[in-house]
Amino acid sequence: MSILAVLYILANVAYFSVIPLEDIDNGTLLAAQFMNKVFGKTVGQIILPICIGLSILGVVMSELFGGGRLMYTAGKTGFVPYGAVLGEIHPRFGTPVYALAIIWALSLVFLFAPPPGKAFDLLVDLVQEGMWYFYALTAFGVILLRRRLPNYPLRRFRSSLVLSFLFAALSFLLGVLQFYPPAEIPGKPKPQVPYYLAPLLGVIFMSLCLVPWYLRMWRYVNRTGHQLLSWIEDEEQEVMQMNDT
Repeated sequence: MSILAVLYILANVAYFSVIPLEDIDNGTLLAAQFMNKVFGKTVGQIILPICIGLSILGVVMSELFGGGRLMYTAGKTGFVPYGAVLGEIHPRFGTPVYALAIIWALSLVFLFAPPPGKAFDLLVDLVQEGMWYFYALTAFGVILLRRRLPNYPLRRFRSSLVLSFLFAALSFLLGVLQFYPPAEIPGKPKPQVPYYLAPLLGVIFMSLCLVPWYLRMWRYVNRTGHQLLSWIEDEEQEVMQMNDT
């Protein structure tokens, strides 16, 4: 992680050392501008886009893999309605076929439903900028678990509380800074979409998600008496018994 952090910092130093400030954020990828100036147009306009496309393909495949199994687990544990269907495994391929089909269908909707241009860019920004709050919540969850369960027997890795708190605070700060107006560059036209629209829609969407979470995780549990989190204790006991043997 330290090596990656240093490489990211050095990459940004190289970008700002080569590319003038007025050419940044002009609609062209920063890495493409850098490659054009340093290595020529062949690398910047042919080789680099191919590498970026392969990288994006890997990200999409990993997201489909993780998203399908996340939905499979949510269905198997009863976190979502009709979980018995989502929790089914294909008898031949051993994959959560129905969960993957839903992820695939949703991906197609998000890919082709919005018109190209500003609307699609707004959708991408909405997803990316809202992730900072979940990063912060994840880090705060680690701190909370360390406080509630200081000697948890199944904990295989202990993260630094200082680094966890620092990461959570910085993630939350980056989420809030999205509402701060960006600097105006002389001669650059103002964006057609307000800078605060994407983070504002992200916050609204996350707030609306609290409604189905409440209906399923609280109202449904209180009405039916079905404990959706009982599987956690069962798996913990099973793992502890395996470790004892």
